[in-house]
Amino acid sequence: MFYLTQTAKFREFPIPDLPSFDDTFKMDYMGSAEFEFGALPKSLHRICDRLDDYIIYAFVRHANYKVDYVYAICRGDQLKEIDDGIEILKRESWPREIQFKENIHFHDTFNDRAEDRHVDLWWEIENDFFFCIGPESAEALMEALRNTRTKFQNSED
Repeated sequence: MFYLTQTAKFREFPIPDLPSFDDTFKMDYMGSAEFEFGALPKSLHRICDRLDDYIIYAFVRHANYKVDYVYAICRGDQLKEIDDGIEILKRESWPREIQFKENIHFHDTFNDRAEDRHVDLWWEIENDFFFCIGPESAEALMEALRNTRTKFQNSED
């Protein structure tokens, strides 16, 4: 888990009334072939197919004398493994317990030390879950996923 994690940022241009996932987030270039050749759309379709099984779960975050939350957007059966992974990621940039294909910059973003590399969203594309910091990000993601599911369903009709 966490090996193929895509990073993303909120788009800066005006967002339409019913923003889809692609309208809301801009994917970072990850530099590996695993992130190309349809892996992202396949994961997005799997997530939208099971979106009713997804929950928003808040993990307490303590950084730089303030409390915030790391939010996982996932299926309930994934919570334990994600919780364990996020605890490890909060402590170290390149933990031995978790292998990444590319640097995801979670530790620096979590500790507000991401001077040149701010990340708004992390998307684990093999296991189909997301995590982000702050309630606004989690709600924007869920709205975008619901709108994307509707878009997919309308295109099938």
